[in-house]
Amino acid sequence: MQTIIKMRRVYLYICLVFCALNSNAQINELGVFLGGSNYIGDVGPTDYISPNEPAFGVIYKWNRSTRHSYRFSYFQGNISSKDMDSDVPSRKYENL
Repeated sequence: MQTIIKMRRVYLYICLVFCALNSNAQINELGVFLGGSNYIGDVGPTDYISPNEPAFGVIYKWNRSTRHSYRFSYFQGNISSKDMDSDVPSRKYENL
């Protein structure tokens, strides 16, 4: 029973601390992206999430005010695919 009362007090203190803090947002935000890319279309396999090429990117965001922000994103990656990797027999026959 003592443990429950102590936990309630700790929870109450944590809530009071977070409610009393004044927070401000960032003005400039910068980020990087590293991942993979894959092609989904008429050629190649039919897996939607199956990256086979590396990809990267850069993101910059400027928060002008609480209502307006501008964002610049640049992503680069290659896509490639072969019909021989497909599970569909008709795509293997095309061999593109």
